[in-house]
Amino acid sequence: MPGAIVLGITGGCLGALFINVNTRVNAYRKVLLTSKWIKPIETLIFAFLSASIFFYVPSKFRDCQNTEEVVDDTIELQKAWC
Repeated sequence: MPGAIVLGITGGCLGALFINVNTRVNAYRKVLLTSKWIKPIETLIFAFLSASIFFYVPSKFRDCQNTEEVVDDTIELQKAWC
């Protein structure tokens, strides 16, 4: 029960922080993005950066090791993100 209370408080605080940051970012974007053609450019830049981060970050924290598993008297080598 105390874990659920801590989880609820943490989630509520993080949600409030997200709403506050999102409101400020949108106010800044409203001032900055005045022309019609810059909005798709912003979207493409954001998509590229997000995809790049989600692709490259796991490769920085990988623990790549060969693991051998014996399955029915055969050895299978398993590699992930190598």
